[in-house]
Amino acid sequence: MIQRDLIGMAYEQNLRGSSLNKSIGMDIKKFTHEIIYNSGGPSKIEIVLNFLLKLSGYFFWWFTLLAIGAYGSLSWEANPIIYVFFVGVVLLSFITEGILAPLFITERGIKKNLHVLISFFLFIIFTFIIFKLNNKDFTYEIKGWLIISVSSLLYIIIKYLNSKNISNLAKDKKILLMI
Repeated sequence: MIQRDLIGMAYEQNLRGSSLNKSIGMDIKKFTHEIIYNSGGPSKIEIVLNFLLKLSGYFFWWFTLLAIGAYGSLSWEANPIIYVFFVGVVLLSFITEGILAPLFITERGIKKNLHVLISFFLFIIFTFIIFKLNNKDFTYEIKGWLIISVSSLLYIIIKYLNSKNISNLAKDKKILLMI
């Protein structure tokens, strides 16, 4: 959302014959904090759509790669905990990118990438827990073709809904600017 606001600001400054750099000034960190503070943040719909978009995209790629690379088939036997693992990894990724990354965005040096380190350690811990819970005796057929088909269809639908939502939010902001 902040990226969208910055693009809008840059476009507005361009229309005025100025640039975003001139309007920001020298204190970029202060400017960034002001934008974060003044933005309402993403709407609940935007958060849900972004999570579902990431989830469907990850499921499509993971199961496609598993079908082609690991199993050579569009269905295979595995423990159903695989679904918990994939949803958990997407959730960890979504939280670290959506919550932790913005906290460190204005930092410099190693602090700027601290969210990556935290994400990595959370992934290792989560993977270890799933590995311990995995029961190789309890398996059933994973229908990769169905997951690939449904996740790709959902990705397209959610991508469309997300772009419509962003357009609606932009229209609302334009109306507020005109008032």
